[in-house]
Amino acid sequence: MASSQRGRWMRWHRWLGLLLLLPILFLVITGVLISVSEVRGWQHEPVQARLLSALYGVPPDVPVAGYRVGDHWLTQQGGRLRFNAEVVTRCADTLVGAVRYQSLVAALCGETLILLGDDAALIEMMSGAPAQGRRLGTDEAGHLLVATRAGLHEFDALAGAWRERSPDDVEWAQEASLPDALREQLAQGAPLPGISRERVVLDLHSGRLFGRAGVWAVNAAAILMGLLALSGAWTWLGRVRKR
Repeated sequence: MASSQRGRWMRWHRWLGLLLLLPILFLVITGVLISVSEVRGWQHEPVQARLLSALYGVPPDVPVAGYRVGDHWLTQQGGRLRFNAEVVTRCADTLVGAVRYQSLVAALCGETLILLGDDAALIEMMSGAPAQGRRLGTDEAGHLLVATRAGLHEFDALAGAWRERSPDDVEWAQEASLPDALREQLAQGAPLPGISRERVVLDLHSGRLFGRAGVWAVNAAAILMGLLALSGAWTWLGRVRKR
């Protein structure tokens, strides 16, 4: 009688293990991806996918305006600075403006000054710009200026620092509507605002990506894994007692 009972437990254990093969592999893989997400910087990596846009109900981030510098456009999309359609560097803060500065293109992202070549090459990035910058511009002498609530600040290229200066005639960068052709380029593979690669992996692991049904499926799989562990322990104990 005991032997037949253990046999039934063993058959249930085997079928349960087969049933849970894919769910266990899924949770193991997504769990490993979560553990390495911070090291790989996935918390800052945007995602681009129409399917994810539909699942999250979030429309892609397609900018409609930017700053024109000569024949180039600088925009912010998905926490990144774009030179025309090319991604240059991260820009998680507000893009204050972009202007021609000497032979370079200067952009101010939050408190970081970014200097670029006309070929979109990143020349230099310098932190320490005045906080809460409102506008970026140049004066008649070509000096780079930032306006804040506290006043006007001029960039000293030799010292690599900012200093206060008195108000003067300044040509400020003006945001303008992007050309339709550029907007179409930016719309291709546009990132989802507020959705990082790490967030997608976390939501996959928990089932939240698929709504309540996904959460219930993951919970059910977890309960069945518990039963699998108990049936395995029960079978092993039965063999130990038989010895």
